[in-house]
Amino acid sequence: MAKIAWSVGLARGSATGLAACALAFGAGLGCGDDTIGPNPSNDAGSSADATTSDADAGPPDSGTTTTLYQRLGGHAGIRNAVNAIVAAELMNQDIASYFFFQSGAPGNGHPTADQIEECFTDLVGSAAMGPETYPTTITTDAGAYTCRSMQAIHAPLLISGGTFDTFVMIAGSTLTSAGVSSADVTTLASVLNGAKTDIVTGSLADAGLEPYPGNDAGDQ
Repeated sequence: MAKIAWSVGLARGSATGLAACALAFGAGLGCGDDTIGPNPSNDAGSSADATTSDADAGPPDSGTTTTLYQRLGGHAGIRNAVNAIVAAELMNQDIASYFFFQSGAPGNGHPTADQIEECFTDLVGSAAMGPETYPTTITTDAGAYTCRSMQAIHAPLLISGGTFDTFVMIAGSTLTSAGVSSADVTTLASVLNGAKTDIVTGSLADAGLEPYPGNDAGDQ
């Protein structure tokens, strides 16, 4: 597969609080020649270290010797994928209702959209055996920010099982449309589903797609 090169702009102010849940990688998962999980040999401290080598050069043509990280286009390709996924997610009004903290960030004590997207990118890159680490501290135009665990990020959002499943479905569809192979999409979705209990509120596990419970028409 050629290097992923999405250029989808972010909708509605790029508010991406929920986007961090899209790939909450837990224990290692094998997929062909790939091993999904944290990279123990990586001691890079920020995403800036991950933007060289593979990310800049792009992956070689697809084949059994390429890694998932290479097939996703390295750090740059994964970041573009994050942008595309977020834009697609924000087209769903229920999912978009969770993206309210970033409207006042960083002044309100929450990370900016750009900071969350970079955390998300480092999370995926680390899980795909790239040079990124997670958790990590990133530096953006808004300053330094320490990426948090999936449970800490999502506990206040009261996310239902149906909302989580819809997010995964939209993310998978976006990746498929961008040319990611079905095998790689399945791998990513499987790892994501393995972290569902860290993201979904237990009492809402059987609930369907819902807007943010504390958000009515006047809250945004």
